[in-house]
Amino acid sequence: MITTNEKVFVQILYKNNTYPNLIQEFSYEGYDVSPDYPHFDDFLNYWLKNIPYHIIDIQGFCQDLKKEKVVYLPDNFLIH
Repeated sequence: MITTNEKVFVQILYKNNTYPNLIQEFSYEGYDVSPDYPHFDDFLNYWLKNIPYHIIDIQGFCQDLKKEKVVYLPDNFLIH
């Protein structure tokens, strides 16, 4: 399996129980290793275990630094 170091940009939309009618946004940016993105997985697991906000949607894309191209991340996140 070929892995590459890529710059990852992720937008997370979430709700706070204190303000249920307000949708908030969190932007994640960092370098990660495709195709599994273990650093973002660690961040998302931390969020799900420690932050009491309900995630509504996650969208992201990555920039392959060697090939200078942008790839949208697959929509394969399982959120409960």
